[in-house]
Amino acid sequence: MTIRRAGLALSAALLATAISPAFAAATPPCPPDAGGPCDQAAANLVREAVDRFETLDSEEQVQAALGVIDLVAQYRSRMSEKALSNVETSLWIYFRSDRTPGDPEYQRLTNKMRDYAARAAAAKDVDGELYFLDLMSLGLASDQRLGHARLLHRRAAEYGKLASSVGFSARVSLEIYGRELLEQGRYAEVARALDDTFAELEAAGMPNDNWHLQLRYAEALTLVRRDAESDRAFDALLAMMQDPAYNDAQRQFLNNQISYYRNIAGRFAAAEGPGRIAMTESERLDGRKDIGTQKSRYNFALALLGQGKADEALPYFEEALPLQLAVERGDNWYDAKTDTIILLTTLARARAQVKGREGDALAAAIDAADRLRARRDAGVRSNDANPAVAALAKAIARGTRRNPQSGAFDMVMFAGWAARGGKADALNPAFLAAQDLTLTDAGDAINEAAARSLAGTGPLGDLVRQRQDTAQAVMSLNQRYRDQSLGKDEAKAAALRSELDAAAARLAPLDARIAAEFPDYATLVTPKAIDVAAVQALLEPDEAMLMLLPSEGHHYAFAISKQAATWNRVDDGAAPIAADVARLKCRIDENTCSLPDYDALLAAESKGEASPIDQRYPRYDRAAAYRLYQRLIAPVAAALPEGGRVYTFASGPIAGLPLAALVASAPKGDAESGAEADLAATDWLARHYRFITLPSVSALALATRESAALPTSHRPDLVAYGAPTLVGNGKAGARGGEGGLRRRGGVGVRGGGLTLASGDKTMASVDKLRRLDPLPGTVTELTRLSAAIARGSGVRLGREATETAVKADKELPRAIVVVFATHGLLPGEMGTGSEPGLVLTPPGKASATDDGLLTASEAAALSLSARWVVLSACNTATPGVEAGASGESLSSLARSFLYAGAGNLLASHWRVADDATAALTVEALGNKDATPATALAMAMEAVRTGKRADGSAVESWQPHWAHPASWAPFTLVTNRDR
Repeated sequence: MTIRRAGLALSAALLATAISPAFAAATPPCPPDAGGPCDQAAANLVREAVDRFETLDSEEQVQAALGVIDLVAQYRSRMSEKALSNVETSLWIYFRSDRTPGDPEYQRLTNKMRDYAARAAAAKDVDGELYFLDLMSLGLASDQRLGHARLLHRRAAEYGKLASSVGFSARVSLEIYGRELLEQGRYAEVARALDDTFAELEAAGMPNDNWHLQLRYAEALTLVRRDAESDRAFDALLAMMQDPAYNDAQRQFLNNQISYYRNIAGRFAAAEGPGRIAMTESERLDGRKDIGTQKSRYNFALALLGQGKADEALPYFEEALPLQLAVERGDNWYDAKTDTIILLTTLARARAQVKGREGDALAAAIDAADRLRARRDAGVRSNDANPAVAALAKAIARGTRRNPQSGAFDMVMFAGWAARGGKADALNPAFLAAQDLTLTDAGDAINEAAARSLAGTGPLGDLVRQRQDTAQAVMSLNQRYRDQSLGKDEAKAAALRSELDAAAARLAPLDARIAAEFPDYATLVTPKAIDVAAVQALLEPDEAMLMLLPSEGHHYAFAISKQAATWNRVDDGAAPIAADVARLKCRIDENTCSLPDYDALLAAESKGEASPIDQRYPRYDRAAAYRLYQRLIAPVAAALPEGGRVYTFASGPIAGLPLAALVASAPKGDAESGAEADLAATDWLARHYRFITLPSVSALALATRESAALPTSHRPDLVAYGAPTLVGNGKAGARGGEGGLRRRGGVGVRGGGLTLASGDKTMASVDKLRRLDPLPGTVTELTRLSAAIARGSGVRLGREATETAVKADKELPRAIVVVFATHGLLPGEMGTGSEPGLVLTPPGKASATDDGLLTASEAAALSLSARWVVLSACNTATPGVEAGASGESLSSLARSFLYAGAGNLLASHWRVADDATAALTVEALGNKDATPATALAMAMEAVRTGKRADGSAVESWQPHWAHPASWAPFTLVTNRDR
């Protein structure tokens, strides 16, 4: 890329001489404040090299740029500020050319600058180190910029240089890149970075010299809901702006930003005042038809709308739309399309709340959603000049679930509900939007497994698996680098950055090969929403699709069968539904109880007659289970075939509770009774439907595209690992329990501090793992299961159940049934930053390949073709708090086994007990004549009642198995019930 043509070219001889000029030692350093020439000969030499660099293209230009950096490193101290500024300007233009930030060409330059910064640091050359750290920021990849700006500012603080031009430059970068990240919805990262920045300024006794940075800090504080701090920051800025040095336009802009960000945070009343000022001043300064004025007007209108004043707010949005569309059609230096999406979304919200405008509201919301989809799809399909950058961008995009403009999808549901019953079809666009809103990593996992299935087991299948594993590594490394780059461990951040660069470089050629050899791959692995008609075409007469999700405080349900489709919204229902889910989980496992829920449990158990089941499980609240049924299922039950198979996709808290444990009729007598007879008489929802959990709605369509299942002949019937060799506390334990009987206040394994950091690899502490309770019940479970389905073979117990054995097991990829019966540990149970995993027999000494814990990432690296994969352990299905809040429906451990190729995954929602779990798995997997959903439903009924469908008794049945904690822990995850 030629920057500009110059008349003077530097000869090869002169360039060679420049490497070691004779006058280098004789010329004194240029004073730091020198604006004019100092060593003119050195400045001329560098200038000629820059001129030559600007005339070249491709590799010649890169080599010339590297030469310029070498010269600057040699003569920097003798060059004036003006001469250095000319170099920086040329490099700035080059780095802002047609390539993507982080391009490998740019990396060669930034790596050279990083090397010179390191050399300067070693030589105690503070100014040289800061200069090259500052210079290299121009060419960094987008995700590295905020962390690098923090590094530069932190280093300037350490050297007492915050008042220097480098310190100022770091603050400018923090402001610019902070704004970009706020627009991406990465609020916490910006707040963390600016917390540290302002702390450094305060420690140095230095006032902030960049009001834009102070504004960005106030905006970030608003978005992370540190309201009191953000109000103080905004007030300080308003007071500062009263100084005559600031003009009316700056004061108008500040008021507009205050209103805008308070609106985003939902503080509408606090946004109205500054919004009114900004609107009035903008119209005075720029006129009514100026698009900036219109933005101020609809920003003010949003504050009104948020306070329920839709009739008053709507005219502002209607007036702005044609002007915004005209701006979008013109030439703009900023992203006008994003503004159009935001305006259409807000217009739809206002119209939906004005009687008679509901249909128009839906039209505007659909327009916004379609524009957002087009932008998303264009981003996935876009080509880049450099394949490595394109591959990296695509991989990282898969790790970003919520676009900040995704409120357009929420709005389609909101407006669709308002417009239901009108002329327009509201159900179908709302159903599509709900899917767009809940794209999940679990959906990705099963899509990618399907792609591997279609690619087959030959070289193409190997290539697809290699590409998928590399992309997973890129996503993981990118997130870890983001977090680490804002901290003080620069060595670890640098190591992660190197790993990320290497992974991206590996990804590009893999993408190129797959594009040539498997052109349908990109379409297959990108989740796409499917409409109602497509779902109906995929369903059998006895099947239905049920989707449950919260949105903007409401809770939606969609139910689709072969012949019917309906939906419902529980107004303001998200919070009470989440509360009932939490209450029921408390009544299954006391370790999940909040203090109010635990108090309610104690109150329930203090009344009525005591039950033997009370010694095992908390009193289940069947009234809460019935409430959830009434709110979520009953309004759409007409579309669900009685006794049929119901494919469910749930997002939010309800994803952590099996629907089978809800109650379909009002409970009789004491709804919190612990008596076996009352539990047995309960109309459980499990008796009405056979539930199947979908990783995503679109996964339903994949079952028709996957290659045929491998033949079962010559394949191992079972590979099962369990009963790891553990010492415990001297008592046999249940998975998730400290013995057979219940203990008040929580009974489970809580292994805080079970990780031992070792570089970038996190290993479990084998000594602490070894002290977990042994699980003799899993011996019974796996032995019985083996006798039932594998003629007594396939079981690896005790010392054979090691992580090394799992990874080396040649039968595992071919097994029809794979079972892990052991402790399942969640991230919170292993220490900060650790992964969930399955406990195996700990080795004598932990290593990176065997520490006694098969983590989620290690499980994903397995290659499976099993019809059944059973995670007969604790909490293997339920997402963590953060994942559930973001819409993720399954735990990372469950997703990993789907990614590895599990056909039908059986995973648990809570800590399971040995006795009932053994019966459940044997009953379900031993029923070879039934589909997986039917087999699980029959197994749950048998465990609950003690009787099989043929009337025979379940061996060793106990009364406490009537409690849903015993019979309902497992969920079946698949996209094909066959």
